[in-house]
Amino acid sequence: MKMIHVAWISTLLLSAAISLSCCTFVAQKALADDTVDRSTPALEWAYQGAAVADMLTTLDIKNHPTLMETNPLLGEHPSNGKVFAYFAGTGVLHWAITRELVNGNMQRPLINTWEALTIGLEVGCAAHNYSIGLRFKR
Repeated sequence: MKMIHVAWISTLLLSAAISLSCCTFVAQKALADDTVDRSTPALEWAYQGAAVADMLTTLDIKNHPTLMETNPLLGEHPSNGKVFAYFAGTGVLHWAITRELVNGNMQRPLINTWEALTIGLEVGCAAHNYSIGLRFKR
């Protein structure tokens, strides 16, 4: 069990490092352009894609009776409906927060940091799921 925990932490740290690197790159580009861009950041779509990957691997838990979901909001063995509802809700919430940041004229580096950190979290969760044998299945 400790080996899986260490692998999960390593995956999460790697995801965070990649996300922060991407954030730094995007922030530098944003600082070079002082115009206000009120469109939805492209990174929002990357977050939504990462969340779908996490959702699809989470749905596979039902095919592995020895595995349990660790998200306390979903419970140990969530139904498909609960998983869909959770990810639909978090997807809409994330989009709404991003829209508020954009509409509130927050600086792009701050918006990009929000996006990069949440992308890193979702990629880390999906990578962890994959590392323990969960796959995209119907």
